[in-house]
Amino acid sequence: MAGVKVTDLTTLGTAASDDVMYIVDTSTNTSKQIEVQNIYDGMPQLNSGVFAPTISNETPSSTTIGGVSDMHWSQVGNAVTCSFRFSVNYDVADTSVTFNFDLPVPSNFNSNQNLIGTLSVDDSSNYTGSAIAANDSLDLGQIQIDGVAGSVLNASVTFQYLII
Repeated sequence: MAGVKVTDLTTLGTAASDDVMYIVDTSTNTSKQIEVQNIYDGMPQLNSGVFAPTISNETPSSTTIGGVSDMHWSQVGNAVTCSFRFSVNYDVADTSVTFNFDLPVPSNFNSNQNLIGTLSVDDSSNYTGSAIAANDSLDLGQIQIDGVAGSVLNASVTFQYLII
């Protein structure tokens, strides 16, 4: 096909993984070919889904975590971003609860700073503070949320961590 401009070629709607493309290797300033499947090898891998996290190690156990829903997650390369909703039913004697949750893509945390996030609540009058981190001894996420004794708090958490 000598003498044919690239812009004059017929358009292909869908490429098969073993189709070949024309590419210029700028490191050697030479024209080469590459299979479509090999283009994606050097790109970050994308993944996403819906996940139902398991809640564990509620401390104190008299305050309960419930209504866990809507966990959505996405992964780009080794970074995972997640969000989910939950409710806290504080016992009349409790103003703080800490709990763990599992992750959609496992990680081997080496510091509690390997997972970071933000928390929002539906009613700020029942909320006094929170902390979101990695439980690096169990490789889980961990939330501490402080509120008003005897109240119910509905919250949403968004967090990010690296797959280590």
